[in-house]
Amino acid sequence: HMVEVGEEAGSLDTVLDELTRYYTRQDDFRETISEALSYPLLMIFLMFVVIVVLITKVLPIFGEVFASLGTEMNAFSASLMHFGSRSGRFFLFCILGLGAANLFLLFLVKTQSGHHFLLRHAEKFIPTRNLAMQIATGRFAEGMALMLSSGMDTFRALEMVNTLVENKKMQEKIAGCKRYLQEGDNFPDALKKTEVFSLLYTRLLLAGFQSGSMDAALSQIALQYDKETGRKIYHWISFLEPTLIILLSLIVGMILLSVLLPLMGIMSAIG
Repeated sequence: HMVEVGEEAGSLDTVLDELTRYYTRQDDFRETISEALSYPLLMIFLMFVVIVVLITKVLPIFGEVFASLGTEMNAFSASLMHFGSRSGRFFLFCILGLGAANLFLLFLVKTQSGHHFLLRHAEKFIPTRNLAMQIATGRFAEGMALMLSSGMDTFRALEMVNTLVENKKMQEKIAGCKRYLQEGDNFPDALKKTEVFSLLYTRLLLAGFQSGSMDAALSQIALQYDKETGRKIYHWISFLEPTLIILLSLIVGMILLSVLLPLMGIMSAIG
């Protein structure tokens, strides 16, 4: 559609340049999410593997040591060891399943259809709802910049960008913008009333509208939203990584101490 409009308006080269930038930024954004998720997913997988090995392989060795000393492990350690011995095959399937799930999630992030699937479901969960809305707002700005630069009128551009934004709340705001446009408001006023952008970006868009460079203003807004989204993702990951490490250390330490402390007491009594 945009290529056809560009041909009619005599601005096909501009449209193709904007399309190139649009798809490049979309690919860069998918790569950012993929890189951000890779390490935490690997950490979760390794954390599960370490705990399984500890329960199924290490604890039985300590159990034999306690048996050779004529005593028994405490109830917590013994229950973990018995659970591990009975669930060895189950743990194997869990490890394989978790590994496959991680690979599938990374595959989803890297593909366009999978990326759309994740964005559609991200708005349903409270921890990712704001992030999903921010991504949708950036995509809205980017799509509008692309379509307006091709010579498309604002109302038709809103109809088309509605298909790019896979966020119900944003789609409701787009419907509100169309309604205000039909009532006679200009585009910046419609965006202000529906609170699509923050006040700062709304003022930037108004300046672009008054100077006749609204598509450039929208492109700049989209770029800023992409940067903010990237920072928010990496901030979340920077918090998640040490949290996973601390959690793994606490679990492993608790299991080992439940075995080592009684064993040290027995050895000191024998000595």
